[in-house]
Amino acid sequence: MAKYEFGIMENPPENGRRYDDYDPENYPRLVAVEDDDFDPFLGEFKGTVYWHTLDKKADGIAMAGINLIPPESSAIIADMITGNDKLQVLKKLLTEAVSENRFVILFGL
Repeated sequence: MAKYEFGIMENPPENGRRYDDYDPENYPRLVAVEDDDFDPFLGEFKGTVYWHTLDKKADGIAMAGINLIPPESSAIIADMITGNDKLQVLKKLLTEAVSENRFVILFGL
């Protein structure tokens, strides 16, 4: 089954840099969630995300790409998934990122 992988970025994304490589080993705090568990929330999410680079601001998650999620959008996602038992590990990661004021990188399907 396909999975999304979310990781806390230890350093903020750099302006002008593209994050095109799937390199989960660079994100020690990484969680995977099943697409069937997360997909229902995609249409509800209306926060700001950056697709591959801070130069590509978007409203919504690119399912098949790499997303850079700022803390304020991580908070929105954490609120959206509250109550979903299968996504509690993701909620914990997002809450940590928000409390540390860090971006989250999302590797899509």
